[in-house]
Amino acid sequence: MKIGHLFAGFAAVLALTFSVMAQTGNGSPAGPKLVIAKVEHSLGEVRKGEAAKHTFTFRNEGKADLEIRNVAPS
Repeated sequence: MKIGHLFAGFAAVLALTFSVMAQTGNGSPAGPKLVIAKVEHSLGEVRKGEAAKHTFTFRNEGKADLEIRNVAPS
């Protein structure tokens, strides 16, 4: 059981490391950094035939160009 806990802890640290690296442009402080003011929005109840629209505000606080390749609703 101790080996399983050790492996789970190592996996968690590794995942956190990759997450931080992705946010800072693969570990480079000169890379892009996406900052989103609000990451989710509920449109509430939308009746059939009505248009539903919301604008998300985001910016690049990094030093390199930020390339957005794909966007999809959840």
